[in-house]
Amino acid sequence: MCRAYAWNSADQDDLYQEILFQIWRGLPGLKEKQFADTWLYRVAINTAISFVRKRASGALRVIHFEHANLTRTIESRQTTEEHTDNRIADLYTAIYKLDPLEKALITLFLEDFTYEQMA
Repeated sequence: MCRAYAWNSADQDDLYQEILFQIWRGLPGLKEKQFADTWLYRVAINTAISFVRKRASGALRVIHFEHANLTRTIESRQTTEEHTDNRIADLYTAIYKLDPLEKALITLFLEDFTYEQMA
């Protein structure tokens, strides 16, 4: 889910940490244990959507890089990406372009949730 909502690894790590925190914070409020899996996904999706909104509001910030550092970063990513499965990378790229509701539904579908659980 983090790869679907956050594109770079630092944001993915931040989102993962925020999702875990929100789950930990909300766990005492979980009343029906049989719906724990659906509850976990709802917390994760809502946290991810909030995360994207917060990041989008600060998206106009400019980050300055030295040319050599930027070149090294790009080259290291290209090397890493060559070793990943291109089909999975394409899937995550496509999911990333979806709106938040579509991302949520696709993520739940790929995790084999039933339509009842998605609703």
